[in-house]
Amino acid sequence: MLVGHSTGGLIVRRFAAAHPREVTGLVEVDAIAEGIQPLLEPDWWPLYNEKALIAAPPEYAFYADLETIDFSASFAQMREAQADSPLRRLPLVVLSHTEPFELPPGFPPDFSPVLEKAWRTIQGQLALLVPGAQHVIATHSGHYIQLDQPGLVRAAIKRVVRAVQDGRRTVP
Repeated sequence: MLVGHSTGGLIVRRFAAAHPREVTGLVEVDAIAEGIQPLLEPDWWPLYNEKALIAAPPEYAFYADLETIDFSASFAQMREAQADSPLRRLPLVVLSHTEPFELPPGFPPDFSPVLEKAWRTIQGQLALLVPGAQHVIATHSGHYIQLDQPGLVRAAIKRVVRAVQDGRRTVP
């Protein structure tokens, strides 16, 4: 069973596609997905990618070895993996935030509502990857659901573990 938050959600899905027999369940915690790129204005994607996704947070700006990923390439890999080997039926819980992202300076004022709408769309897409997946909306939580509502994340993990232990392909 794997749990992935944000970029980690994309990574665990890619691992599940490459190693389907090794992954018995998934919890996606406000995970980014390949469907977000086409939902943003063409000139907004580079801004979001560079200033929000791969830019070092201010508290890590000093760290020269901070690793990032090429989201466009990773999204293409995920689309290819999903086409070649769709996620098999397994227990899946998708947790999604409700409080708007805290964006760094430099974004147009009308960017935030567009981003939130796109994010809700991709969260719904993730929940449709396997039949019987649960989509849980973390009310009063920002992107870091594991910090804002750790009990919600813990409960999702426990539900997936129980489903796996019981030999079920869906979460009760």
